[in-house]
Amino acid sequence: MKNTGSAFPSHLQASYPREYRLSLSWRLIALSLAIILIVGGMAGALLTTLEGQGLGNSPILLVVALILSAMGVFLLIDVLKYKIVLQHDAIEVHKMFSSRRLLRSQLQGRRLVRRHNAPEEIFLIPLDPQEKKIQIARMLNTDAAFQSWMDGITDLDAQEQQKQLDEIAADSNLGSSKAERLQRLETAKRHAKLANGAALVFSFWLIVFPEPYDLLVLFNLILPWLALLMMKLANGMYQLDAKPTDVKPNLALMIIMPCVALMSRSMANINLVNHSAALLTALACGLVLLTLGLLVDRALRSKFVMILFMVVMFCVYGYGGVTLVNVRLDHAATTSYQVQVLSKRISNGKSTSYHLQLAPWGPIRQSEDVTVDSTIFRSIAAGGMACVDLHRGGLHMPWYVVSTCP
Repeated sequence: MKNTGSAFPSHLQASYPREYRLSLSWRLIALSLAIILIVGGMAGALLTTLEGQGLGNSPILLVVALILSAMGVFLLIDVLKYKIVLQHDAIEVHKMFSSRRLLRSQLQGRRLVRRHNAPEEIFLIPLDPQEKKIQIARMLNTDAAFQSWMDGITDLDAQEQQKQLDEIAADSNLGSSKAERLQRLETAKRHAKLANGAALVFSFWLIVFPEPYDLLVLFNLILPWLALLMMKLANGMYQLDAKPTDVKPNLALMIIMPCVALMSRSMANINLVNHSAALLTALACGLVLLTLGLLVDRALRSKFVMILFMVVMFCVYGYGGVTLVNVRLDHAATTSYQVQVLSKRISNGKSTSYHLQLAPWGPIRQSEDVTVDSTIFRSIAAGGMACVDLHRGGLHMPWYVVSTCP
């Protein structure tokens, strides 16, 4: 495929060559990070060489400190050397260890790549598939001349989107006319936006402030099935795995977020005596939902990594859902035990959790670490007694609750 935009207007050629570097703000951020790495690494190396510091494993710490310093030096040099030079008929990329030049006539087109938690990048795709793509950071300090040069390169994303629109417009399963099919696409986009928004709201609501509890659990249980139903009724207008450039709306959030919310609530509230039954039920539920997902989204069948991801998500949904339902359907009498607390600990990570190590009791034949809320944690001393209420479970999966003794 030849780059249809390779010819550059003659009246603009005099504006080149032009040189572009990272914007001032990004250079300051990168240089600050480089200095922190260099100074921190040197300080760490100095500390590990001093006697009597009691640091232990000093050779390992010294190596780590030197690596951090080296990373800082590399980042510093790379930031200072990185630049893009545009000729009217070519592009040059200068980095710390390499320089590269490609003619406009050697380019197939450009793509805009959006990566999670990273700035956008422009990818210039060579005609020769053996050639590496040219990556251009969007943090450059650019101008109108830069944009004019890029506008002259074929936009492969726009081409792909137009191809998808043409396929939808020609699909008789989506409506009786081209206008009706494209209107259905716009309607589907609005519905997907509302449905994904609802999934985000209800899932975070269940995680952060689970009241009204039963209603929120029910909504989160329904949402993945609703997503699959929407896909079935829309005859392929929705999908579960989408690139940023795809025109078909993506309903993945309706599945992923409720799965995470149900599992989080289950882990926070429920202690099972035996996990085997719940895990088998989760696996069965996951396989059923995956089968339905493959039936309603044919494009998913060729995406092995996404299939594996969906298996995990559906199993998470199955486990979280079945354990929560097991608790809500439990109306049987409980059996109470007084159990010795062997030790206590606090786990600090992205969030703080509180743990008690309980001695063996009832059906639990060995000591076990359980998570409790902060109030219970502070109310029970190590070596003291905790009260454990054993429940039969509405689905015959025994579970228990740890509390302070009266």
